[in-house]
Amino acid sequence: MRDEDEEEMVLAKWAEQDHKEKEKEKEQEAPAWDEKKFKRMIWRTRLSIARSVVGTLLILVLIYSVYSIATQIYFESSGRNTKFVQYVSKLVETHEAGERLEQMSSSPVKLSTFLTQSVKLKLYRLVGDWEVVTGEITARKKIFGSITYTINKTEKYLRSNQHYAFIVPPGLITNGEDGTGNGTGTGASIGTGSSTSTSTSDSTASGAKNEVWDQLRHIDDGNVAELAFSTKAGMIPEQLRTRLASYQLHITGMPVFAGELKVWRPGNFSTAGADTFVSPVMLMPFVKYGDDGKSMHSLRYISQESELQESQEQLIKDLEWLTAAGNYWGVGDDEKRLSYLKEHGVQIYGAIVTGPVRELEKLQQEPDFINFQLGRVEIWNWKENE
Repeated sequence: MRDEDEEEMVLAKWAEQDHKEKEKEKEQEAPAWDEKKFKRMIWRTRLSIARSVVGTLLILVLIYSVYSIATQIYFESSGRNTKFVQYVSKLVETHEAGERLEQMSSSPVKLSTFLTQSVKLKLYRLVGDWEVVTGEITARKKIFGSITYTINKTEKYLRSNQHYAFIVPPGLITNGEDGTGNGTGTGASIGTGSSTSTSTSDSTASGAKNEVWDQLRHIDDGNVAELAFSTKAGMIPEQLRTRLASYQLHITGMPVFAGELKVWRPGNFSTAGADTFVSPVMLMPFVKYGDDGKSMHSLRYISQESELQESQEQLIKDLEWLTAAGNYWGVGDDEKRLSYLKEHGVQIYGAIVTGPVRELEKLQQEPDFINFQLGRVEIWNWKENE
Protein backbone atom coordinates (compact mmCIF):
# COMPACT_ATOMS: atom_id res chain seq x y z
CA MET A 1 0.00 0.00 0.00
CA ARG A 2 2.82 2.30 0.92
CA ASP A 3 4.57 1.46 -2.29
CA GLU A 4 1.50 2.46 -4.27
CA ASP A 5 1.22 5.78 -2.39
CA GLU A 6 4.81 6.56 -3.00
CA GLU A 7 4.42 5.70 -6.67
CA GLU A 8 1.41 8.02 -6.95
CA MET A 9 3.34 10.83 -5.26
CA VAL A 10 6.24 10.36 -7.64
CA LEU A 11 3.89 10.39 -10.61
CA ALA A 12 2.16 13.51 -9.30
CA LYS A 13 5.47 15.34 -8.82
CA TRP A 14 6.58 14.27 -12.25
CA ALA A 15 3.36 15.45 -13.78
CA GLU A 16 3.62 18.79 -11.93
CA GLN A 17 7.21 19.23 -13.01
CA ASP A 18 6.30 18.35 -16.59
CA HIS A 19 3.50 20.92 -16.46
CA LYS A 20 5.86 23.60 -15.17
CA GLU A 21 8.36 22.82 -17.88
CA LYS A 22 5.67 23.12 -20.57
CA GLU A 23 4.48 26.40 -19.07
CA LYS A 24 8.05 27.65 -19.07
CA GLU A 25 8.48 26.63 -22.70
CA LYS A 26 5.29 28.48 -23.60
CA GLU A 27 6.55 31.59 -21.80
CA GLN A 28 9.81 31.39 -23.75
CA GLU A 29 7.99 30.93 -27.07
CA ALA A 30 5.45 33.72 -26.49
CA PRO A 31 7.73 36.72 -27.15
CA ALA A 32 8.83 35.35 -30.54
CA TRP A 33 5.23 34.79 -31.53
CA ASP A 34 4.15 38.27 -30.37
CA GLU A 35 7.02 39.92 -32.32
CA LYS A 36 5.99 38.24 -35.57
CA LYS A 37 2.40 39.22 -35.01
CA PHE A 38 3.46 42.81 -34.25
CA LYS A 39 5.48 43.02 -37.48
CA ARG A 40 2.54 41.71 -39.49
CA MET A 41 0.32 44.33 -37.89
CA ILE A 42 2.81 47.09 -38.78
CA TRP A 43 2.91 46.04 -42.43
CA ARG A 44 -0.87 45.85 -42.58
CA THR A 45 -1.03 49.41 -41.17
CA ARG A 46 1.55 50.69 -43.65
CA LEU A 47 -0.28 49.13 -46.57
CA SER A 48 -3.55 50.61 -45.35
CA ILE A 49 -1.99 54.09 -45.10
CA ALA A 50 -0.37 53.72 -48.54
CA ARG A 51 -3.70 52.73 -50.07
CA SER A 52 -5.34 55.75 -48.43
CA VAL A 53 -2.63 58.13 -49.70
CA VAL A 54 -2.75 56.73 -53.24
CA GLY A 55 -6.52 56.87 -53.24
CA THR A 56 -6.48 60.49 -52.04
CA LEU A 57 -3.92 61.44 -54.71
CA LEU A 58 -5.99 59.79 -57.42
CA ILE A 59 -9.06 61.68 -56.25
CA LEU A 60 -7.10 64.97 -56.24
CA VAL A 61 -5.74 64.28 -59.74
CA LEU A 62 -9.26 63.53 -60.93
CA ILE A 63 -10.61 66.72 -59.34
CA TYR A 64 -7.75 68.77 -60.83
CA SER A 65 -8.31 67.23 -64.28
CA VAL A 66 -12.03 67.99 -64.13
CA TYR A 67 -11.27 71.53 -62.88
CA SER A 68 -8.71 72.15 -65.64
CA ILE A 69 -10.96 70.84 -68.39
CA ALA A 70 -13.97 72.75 -67.07
CA THR A 71 -12.10 76.08 -66.78
CA GLN A 72 -10.50 75.64 -70.22
CA ILE A 73 -13.88 74.91 -71.77
CA TYR A 74 -15.40 77.92 -70.01
CA PHE A 75 -12.64 80.31 -71.09
CA GLU A 76 -12.94 79.05 -74.67
CA SER A 77 -16.73 78.96 -74.92
CA SER A 78 -17.16 82.33 -73.20
CA GLY A 79 -14.71 83.96 -75.63
CA ARG A 80 -12.31 85.08 -72.91
CA ASN A 81 -9.32 83.43 -74.60
CA THR A 82 -10.24 84.92 -77.97
CA LYS A 83 -10.70 88.36 -76.44
CA PHE A 84 -7.34 88.04 -74.67
CA VAL A 85 -5.52 87.28 -77.94
CA GLN A 86 -7.31 90.12 -79.72
CA TYR A 87 -6.45 92.50 -76.89
CA VAL A 88 -2.77 91.56 -77.05
CA SER A 89 -2.77 91.95 -80.84
CA LYS A 90 -4.32 95.42 -80.72
CA LEU A 91 -2.05 96.50 -77.88
CA VAL A 92 1.15 95.43 -79.64
CA GLU A 93 0.27 96.59 -83.14
CA THR A 94 -0.78 100.08 -81.99
CA HIS A 95 2.28 100.59 -79.77
CA GLU A 96 5.18 98.74 -81.44
CA ALA A 97 6.29 100.49 -84.62
CA GLY A 98 5.63 98.29 -87.62
CA GLU A 99 5.21 95.03 -85.70
CA ARG A 100 2.41 92.63 -86.57
CA LEU A 101 1.18 89.53 -84.75
CA GLU A 102 0.31 86.23 -86.38
CA GLN A 103 -3.38 85.41 -86.45
CA MET A 104 -4.10 81.80 -85.55
CA SER A 105 -7.26 79.84 -86.38
CA SER A 106 -7.13 77.86 -83.12
CA SER A 107 -6.66 79.38 -79.68
CA PRO A 108 -3.04 79.12 -78.46
CA VAL A 109 -3.92 80.34 -74.96
CA LYS A 110 -2.74 78.32 -71.96
CA LEU A 111 -4.48 78.49 -68.59
CA SER A 112 -2.64 77.97 -65.29
CA THR A 113 -4.03 76.47 -62.09
CA PHE A 114 -4.72 79.97 -60.76
CA LEU A 115 -6.44 81.02 -64.03
CA THR A 116 -3.53 83.06 -65.44
CA GLN A 117 -3.85 83.27 -69.21
CA SER A 118 -0.66 83.13 -71.27
CA VAL A 119 0.03 83.09 -74.98
CA LYS A 120 3.03 83.05 -77.31
CA LEU A 121 2.67 84.56 -80.77
CA LYS A 122 5.12 85.24 -83.58
CA LEU A 123 5.99 88.80 -84.54
CA TYR A 124 6.45 89.67 -88.18
CA ARG A 125 6.99 92.59 -90.52
CA LEU A 126 5.92 93.06 -94.10
CA VAL A 127 9.10 93.28 -96.19
CA GLY A 128 8.24 93.48 -99.84
CA ASP A 129 5.42 90.99 -100.14
CA TRP A 130 6.73 88.58 -97.50
CA GLU A 131 5.68 88.38 -93.88
CA VAL A 132 9.11 88.08 -92.28
CA VAL A 133 9.24 86.68 -88.73
CA THR A 134 11.15 89.07 -86.45
CA GLY A 135 10.63 87.54 -83.01
CA GLU A 136 8.12 86.26 -80.50
CA ILE A 137 5.88 87.86 -77.93
CA THR A 138 4.84 86.31 -74.63
CA ALA A 139 1.78 87.84 -72.98
CA ARG A 140 0.15 87.07 -69.63
CA LYS A 141 -2.95 88.14 -67.77
CA LYS A 142 -3.82 87.17 -64.21
CA ILE A 143 -7.48 86.63 -63.38
CA PHE A 144 -7.68 89.97 -61.53
CA GLY A 145 -4.50 91.56 -62.91
CA SER A 146 -3.33 93.58 -65.90
CA ILE A 147 -1.99 92.39 -69.24
CA THR A 148 1.79 92.34 -69.53
CA TYR A 149 3.93 91.27 -72.45
CA THR A 150 7.59 90.80 -73.30
CA ILE A 151 9.11 90.83 -76.78
CA ASN A 152 11.96 88.55 -77.74
CA LYS A 153 13.40 89.87 -81.00
CA THR A 154 15.25 87.59 -83.40
CA GLU A 155 18.40 89.67 -83.70
CA LYS A 156 20.47 89.06 -86.79
CA TYR A 157 23.42 91.15 -85.61
CA LEU A 158 24.98 91.76 -82.21
CA ARG A 159 24.11 95.05 -80.51
CA SER A 160 21.66 95.94 -83.28
CA ASN A 161 18.72 98.24 -82.69
CA GLN A 162 15.64 97.03 -84.54
CA HIS A 163 13.27 99.62 -83.11
CA TYR A 164 12.28 102.59 -85.26
CA ALA A 165 12.35 106.04 -83.66
CA PHE A 166 10.53 109.03 -85.14
CA ILE A 167 11.46 112.66 -84.54
CA VAL A 168 8.49 114.71 -83.39
CA PRO A 169 8.43 117.95 -85.43
CA PRO A 170 9.05 120.89 -83.07
CA GLY A 171 6.15 122.75 -84.67
CA LEU A 172 3.70 120.09 -83.49
CA ILE A 173 4.75 120.62 -79.89
CA THR A 174 5.15 124.38 -79.76
CA ASN A 175 3.17 125.90 -82.62
CA GLY A 176 0.21 125.22 -84.85
CA GLU A 177 -1.67 121.98 -85.15
CA ASP A 178 -0.27 121.34 -88.61
CA GLY A 179 3.25 121.38 -87.21
CA THR A 180 4.34 124.20 -89.49
CA GLY A 181 3.81 127.11 -87.16
CA ASN A 182 0.99 128.51 -89.31
CA GLY A 183 -1.94 127.12 -87.36
CA THR A 184 -3.31 127.92 -83.95
CA GLY A 185 -2.56 125.58 -81.10
CA THR A 186 -5.22 124.96 -78.48
CA GLY A 187 -3.03 123.52 -75.73
CA ALA A 188 -0.23 125.00 -73.70
CA SER A 189 3.21 123.82 -74.66
CA ILE A 190 4.93 121.43 -72.27
CA GLY A 191 7.91 120.82 -74.52
CA THR A 192 11.08 122.87 -74.90
CA GLY A 193 11.23 123.20 -78.69
CA SER A 194 12.95 126.28 -80.06
CA SER A 195 13.80 127.86 -83.39
CA THR A 196 17.34 126.47 -83.19
CA SER A 197 16.13 122.86 -83.26
CA THR A 198 15.85 122.77 -87.03
CA SER A 199 19.56 123.00 -87.72
CA THR A 200 20.41 120.31 -85.19
CA SER A 201 17.70 118.03 -86.52
CA ASP A 202 18.79 118.60 -90.10
CA SER A 203 22.39 117.81 -89.20
CA THR A 204 21.49 114.62 -87.36
CA ALA A 205 19.07 113.53 -90.04
CA SER A 206 21.56 114.30 -92.81
CA GLY A 207 24.13 111.91 -91.34
CA ALA A 208 21.60 109.11 -90.98
CA LYS A 209 20.24 109.88 -94.45
CA ASN A 210 23.66 109.65 -96.13
CA GLU A 211 24.39 106.34 -94.38
CA VAL A 212 21.11 104.83 -95.54
CA TRP A 213 21.60 105.95 -99.15
CA ASP A 214 25.13 104.55 -99.13
CA GLN A 215 23.79 101.20 -97.89
CA LEU A 216 21.00 101.12 -100.47
CA ARG A 217 23.42 102.06 -103.25
CA HIS A 218 25.41 98.88 -102.56
CA ILE A 219 22.36 96.59 -102.58
CA ASP A 220 21.55 94.83 -105.86
CA ASP A 221 18.38 95.55 -107.78
CA GLY A 222 16.88 92.16 -106.97
CA ASN A 223 16.11 93.00 -103.37
CA VAL A 224 13.32 94.60 -101.37
CA ALA A 225 13.61 96.36 -98.04
CA GLU A 226 11.77 98.18 -95.27
CA LEU A 227 12.44 101.86 -94.62
CA ALA A 228 11.22 104.28 -91.94
CA PHE A 229 11.45 108.07 -91.99
CA SER A 230 10.19 111.14 -90.18
CA THR A 231 8.76 114.30 -91.68
CA LYS A 232 9.87 117.84 -90.89
CA ALA A 233 6.28 118.89 -90.25
CA GLY A 234 3.14 117.19 -89.11
CA MET A 235 0.47 116.46 -91.69
CA ILE A 236 -2.79 114.65 -92.08
CA PRO A 237 -2.33 111.02 -93.24
CA GLU A 238 -3.89 111.60 -96.66
CA GLN A 239 -1.29 114.27 -97.46
CA LEU A 240 1.53 111.80 -96.93
CA ARG A 241 -0.29 109.00 -98.75
CA THR A 242 -0.68 111.30 -101.74
CA ARG A 243 3.02 112.19 -101.62
CA LEU A 244 3.94 108.50 -101.66
CA ALA A 245 1.38 107.45 -104.27
CA SER A 246 3.80 108.11 -107.13
CA TYR A 247 6.25 105.52 -105.78
CA GLN A 248 5.95 101.74 -106.09
CA LEU A 249 5.89 101.32 -102.31
CA HIS A 250 3.55 99.97 -99.64
CA ILE A 251 2.74 101.97 -96.50
CA THR A 252 2.75 99.68 -93.45
CA GLY A 253 2.55 102.20 -90.62
CA MET A 254 2.55 105.87 -89.58
CA PRO A 255 3.44 107.41 -86.18
CA VAL A 256 0.54 109.46 -84.83
CA PHE A 257 0.87 112.73 -82.93
CA ALA A 258 -1.59 112.73 -80.05
CA GLY A 259 -0.68 115.80 -78.03
CA GLU A 260 2.48 114.39 -76.40
CA LEU A 261 4.49 117.21 -74.74
CA LYS A 262 2.03 119.75 -76.12
CA VAL A 263 -0.96 119.29 -73.83
CA TRP A 264 0.23 116.39 -71.66
CA ARG A 265 3.49 114.79 -70.60
CA PRO A 266 3.94 111.11 -71.55
CA GLY A 267 5.55 108.65 -69.19
CA ASN A 268 8.15 107.71 -71.81
CA PHE A 269 10.00 110.18 -74.04
CA SER A 270 13.60 111.17 -74.79
CA THR A 271 15.63 113.90 -76.43
CA ALA A 272 18.83 113.92 -78.47
CA GLY A 273 20.10 117.42 -78.96
CA ALA A 274 17.09 119.34 -80.23
CA ASP A 275 15.32 116.19 -81.42
CA THR A 276 12.44 114.82 -79.39
CA PHE A 277 11.30 111.21 -79.47
CA VAL A 278 8.17 109.71 -77.94
CA SER A 279 6.65 106.25 -78.04
CA PRO A 280 3.72 106.98 -80.35
CA VAL A 281 0.64 105.03 -81.21
CA MET A 282 0.85 103.74 -84.76
CA LEU A 283 -1.64 104.14 -87.57
CA MET A 284 -1.52 100.63 -89.05
CA PRO A 285 -3.50 98.89 -91.82
CA PHE A 286 -6.79 98.09 -90.14
CA VAL A 287 -7.65 94.76 -88.55
CA LYS A 288 -11.35 94.21 -87.87
CA TYR A 289 -12.85 91.31 -85.92
CA GLY A 290 -16.35 89.98 -86.40
CA ASP A 291 -19.00 89.85 -83.70
CA ASP A 292 -18.19 86.17 -83.13
CA GLY A 293 -14.64 87.18 -82.22
CA LYS A 294 -13.13 84.73 -84.70
CA SER A 295 -13.81 86.07 -88.18
CA MET A 296 -11.44 88.80 -89.28
CA HIS A 297 -11.00 91.33 -92.07
CA SER A 298 -7.65 93.05 -92.42
CA LEU A 299 -5.28 94.93 -94.71
CA ARG A 300 -1.64 94.07 -95.27
CA TYR A 301 -0.72 97.61 -96.31
CA ILE A 302 -2.33 100.97 -97.07
CA SER A 303 -2.57 102.14 -100.67
CA GLN A 304 -5.98 103.71 -101.27
CA GLU A 305 -7.63 106.74 -99.67
CA SER A 306 -10.60 104.64 -98.54
CA GLU A 307 -8.25 102.14 -96.87
CA LEU A 308 -6.48 104.96 -95.07
CA GLN A 309 -9.78 106.41 -93.86
CA GLU A 310 -10.93 103.02 -92.55
CA SER A 311 -7.61 102.55 -90.79
CA GLN A 312 -7.94 105.93 -89.06
CA GLU A 313 -11.45 105.11 -87.89
CA GLN A 314 -10.32 101.72 -86.66
CA LEU A 315 -7.44 103.30 -84.70
CA ILE A 316 -9.94 105.38 -82.70
CA LYS A 317 -12.12 102.31 -82.11
CA ASP A 318 -9.10 100.27 -81.02
CA LEU A 319 -8.00 102.91 -78.51
CA GLU A 320 -11.55 103.14 -77.17
CA TRP A 321 -11.67 99.37 -76.74
CA LEU A 322 -8.23 99.17 -75.14
CA THR A 323 -8.77 101.98 -72.67
CA ALA A 324 -12.28 100.78 -71.74
CA ALA A 325 -10.78 97.68 -70.14
CA GLY A 326 -7.86 99.62 -68.64
CA ASN A 327 -5.77 96.53 -67.98
CA TYR A 328 -2.28 97.43 -69.23
CA TRP A 329 0.64 99.68 -68.42
CA GLY A 330 0.25 103.08 -70.09
CA VAL A 331 -3.54 103.10 -70.25
CA GLY A 332 -3.54 106.59 -68.70
CA ASP A 333 -1.43 107.93 -71.56
CA ASP A 334 -3.69 106.27 -74.12
CA GLU A 335 -6.76 107.87 -72.55
CA LYS A 336 -5.11 111.28 -73.08
CA ARG A 337 -4.16 110.33 -76.64
CA LEU A 338 -7.72 109.26 -77.38
CA SER A 339 -9.14 112.50 -76.02
CA TYR A 340 -6.70 114.56 -78.11
CA LEU A 341 -7.38 112.61 -81.31
CA LYS A 342 -11.14 112.93 -80.93
CA GLU A 343 -10.79 116.69 -80.57
CA HIS A 344 -8.05 117.42 -83.11
CA GLY A 345 -8.13 114.50 -85.53
CA VAL A 346 -5.27 112.27 -86.66
CA GLN A 347 -1.91 113.84 -87.55
CA ILE A 348 1.20 111.90 -88.49
CA TYR A 349 4.88 112.76 -88.76
CA GLY A 350 6.49 109.88 -90.62
CA ALA A 351 5.92 106.47 -92.14
CA ILE A 352 7.20 102.94 -92.55
CA VAL A 353 7.26 101.78 -96.15
CA THR A 354 8.47 98.73 -98.03
CA GLY A 355 9.33 98.04 -101.64
CA PRO A 356 12.18 97.54 -104.14
CA VAL A 357 15.47 99.12 -103.06
CA ARG A 358 15.71 101.23 -106.22
CA GLU A 359 12.25 102.64 -105.49
CA LEU A 360 13.20 103.38 -101.88
CA GLU A 361 16.24 105.30 -103.11
CA LYS A 362 13.93 107.74 -104.89
CA LEU A 363 12.69 109.04 -101.52
CA GLN A 364 15.93 111.00 -101.10
CA GLN A 365 14.47 113.56 -103.52
CA GLU A 366 11.80 114.44 -100.92
CA PRO A 367 13.13 117.51 -99.03
CA ASP A 368 10.69 117.15 -96.14
CA PHE A 369 11.62 113.55 -95.28
CA ILE A 370 14.33 113.12 -92.62
CA ASN A 371 15.79 110.57 -90.19
CA PHE A 372 15.75 107.64 -92.61
CA GLN A 373 16.21 104.20 -91.02
CA LEU A 374 16.84 101.07 -93.04
CA GLY A 375 15.15 97.92 -91.78
CA ARG A 376 15.05 94.37 -93.08
CA VAL A 377 16.38 93.54 -96.53
CA GLU A 378 15.11 90.47 -98.38
CA ILE A 379 15.55 88.90 -101.81
CA TRP A 380 13.11 89.90 -104.53
CA ASN A 381 9.48 89.09 -103.67
CA TRP A 382 7.63 91.98 -105.27
CA LYS A 383 4.78 92.00 -107.73
CA GLU A 384 5.35 94.59 -110.44
CA ASN A 385 2.76 97.38 -110.81
CA GLU A 386 0.94 96.52 -107.57
